[in-house]
Amino acid sequence: DLYVSMSSPDAIPSGPIVPTAVDEAVRATAGVSRVVEGQWAYATIDDELVSIQGVADGSNAVTLASLPADVRAGLLAGDGVALSKALGTTLGVTAGDSIDLPTPTGVQNVRVLDLVDYINAAGGTMAISLESMQRFYDRPGATYLEITVDGDVAAVQDSLRSTLPPEAFVYTGAAALEGTSAAIRQSGALAIALQWIVALVAAVALLNTLTLSVLERRRELGVLRAMGGGRGTLARMVLAEALSVGIVGGVLGLIIGAGLQYLSTLILGASIGIPVQYNASWTVLLYGLVALGLSLLGSAPPAVHASRLNIVDAIAAD
Repeated sequence: DLYVSMSSPDAIPSGPIVPTAVDEAVRATAGVSRVVEGQWAYATIDDELVSIQGVADGSNAVTLASLPADVRAGLLAGDGVALSKALGTTLGVTAGDSIDLPTPTGVQNVRVLDLVDYINAAGGTMAISLESMQRFYDRPGATYLEITVDGDVAAVQDSLRSTLPPEAFVYTGAAALEGTSAAIRQSGALAIALQWIVALVAAVALLNTLTLSVLERRRELGVLRAMGGGRGTLARMVLAEALSVGIVGGVLGLIIGAGLQYLSTLILGASIGIPVQYNASWTVLLYGLVALGLSLLGSAPPAVHASRLNIVDAIAAD
């Protein structure tokens, strides 16, 4: 329900250690039914920066909850560690192998119990028992506290904030998720904004191309008018040209875009350590229609210009 750490919700609570006074105050707060300690730390293994989470029994950490029951029991007993699949692939290890973990107390040889789909907080993620982590890093205590509330979460949160020192952060699980998700949403919003900027630039480029095409064919268009071609005919010619560009460009854009999106999905899954499913939706056709609409929109001014050409001036043009 709540977390307490000395780090802000938008950062991994790798330190400093929660003071004993804060820990005791949390446990003494009315409405707090359970407190589970945990730690985060970092280590460099074979040039890979690895984020390590020390978990204890009763923790709701994903690194623990994702494990099968037998592996979870072995990890909590200190029999070994669990690695993200991406990290295991990078290090070339599988379940049952051993790796050397550099720590402040020396290099520790630990057994890999399982490879799991963990999000890569750094170059990879590792789960280890809290007791082993405290011993290896010579760092008793916790860098964060998981708090289960019996009753009104908001009331307990307000009570903790009024009791604990200002340097202690008290936040909900939703706030922790919000902090870690904000950067992802910002990247997504930036990508969408860039897409529409590119679409606008493409529409302006098409407008410029069609306008130049009309200007370069003034004599041709003037001859057509002199032979009986109506203003509407010339306008439809320009619109048909833009329509063909829109159809061809839209189809090519859908094909190339779908291929690039598939590759991006593979790269995203490899970078975060969790397989991302690629699903093509019929809504992608909407982008094809948007491309067609932009083509027609960009062709409107040149079409109007072509329909208003003066026959004599057009034929006399160089």
